[in-house]
Amino acid sequence: MKKATMAKEVGLHQRGGVWYSRILIPKDLQPAYQGKTRLSRSLNVRSHAAAKTAHAAWRASMLAEFEQHRRECNPQPVATITPELAQTIAQTVYRDLLSADEAVRMVPGVADAALQLIHELRPVHLSNARPPQLRVARANALAPLPAAQVDALRDSNARLDAFAGRSLASGDLGAVKGPADRVARSMGLLIDWEAPEARPVLTATLQAFAQAMQDNAKRDAGAVIPTPAQQASMIPLASASASHTMRNVFEEWKAAKPRQAKA
Repeated sequence: MKKATMAKEVGLHQRGGVWYSRILIPKDLQPAYQGKTRLSRSLNVRSHAAAKTAHAAWRASMLAEFEQHRRECNPQPVATITPELAQTIAQTVYRDLLSADEAVRMVPGVADAALQLIHELRPVHLSNARPPQLRVARANALAPLPAAQVDALRDSNARLDAFAGRSLASGDLGAVKGPADRVARSMGLLIDWEAPEARPVLTATLQAFAQAMQDNAKRDAGAVIPTPAQQASMIPLASASASHTMRNVFEEWKAAKPRQAKA
C-alpha cells in the first residue's frame, strides 16, 4: 500500500535514506536551463511525510518559475500603457533594489559574491584601487558583516546614489530602460520604449531608482528603511516579478553607463 501511494508522488524518490525531488523541464524551456531536461535537489529529510511537504512546495515553485520563463520569452505588446502599469513597474524596481541591498546585509553568504561583483564593476577611475578583502566569512550566522564588507557596501551605495542623482537631474531615462524592460517582460509585457507613451513608465522608474539608491545609502548610516513586501500585480495578465539577483541589479547599472576606455 505504501509503495502504491509513493508511486503517485511524481518526482519524489529516496536515495541513501535521504529524499530527493525531481522535475522535468518542458522542452520549450530547456534552452533557458542550459539544455537540461530535468532538475533535481535534495530535500535533506529522511521522513517521508516531511519529504512530501517539501517536494510539493518545491514542485509548485518550479512550475511557477516555468510560467515566469514563458512570459519572459513570449511577451505580448502592450496596447495601452496605464498609470497603474507605470507605477507597478517603478515600484517593482524600487523593491528589487532594496531587497538586493537587504540580502547583502542580512543573508549569510550573499555578501561575498555580491560585493566582489560590486568591486569588479567599479568606475574606471577606481580601476587601480587596491581591492578590499571582501571574502571574509562571518563569525556565525548571527554575526554582522565584517568591516571590509561594510566599507565596500557603503562605497558602492554612495557611487550608485551619485549616479542615480545625476541621471535624475539630467532626465536620463535610458539609465533605467534595462530594469524597466526586465520587469515588464517578467509580467509578460512587451513595451516599445522609444514610443512617447513609454516615457511616463521610464520617468516613474527613474524616480523610483533614485529613491532606492538614496534609501540604500541611508541604511549605511543606520536608518530603518523597510523593504516593501512583494504584492500581486494589479495589471491584467501580469504577475509580480521574481526576486532580482544582485548580478541582475549591477549588470543593469553597468550597462546603463558603459565604462570609458582606459587612456
